[in-house]
Amino acid sequence: MCNVAADYYQDFFKASNIVRPHPYTDLPPIEYDNNNEVIPEVTLDELINTVP
Repeated sequence: MCNVAADYYQDFFKASNIVRPHPYTDLPPIEYDNNNEVIPEVTLDELINTVP
């Protein structure tokens, strides 16, 4: 049984046309609803008070 599995995977990984897309980088572009909204600037004091 192990030999059958080994032969299968050996032949499977020899194939040159196997495409394994990365789950994060090969996604289609994400279209956000708020693309045009400006991100407000933050002062250093606000940042220090917000981040623990």
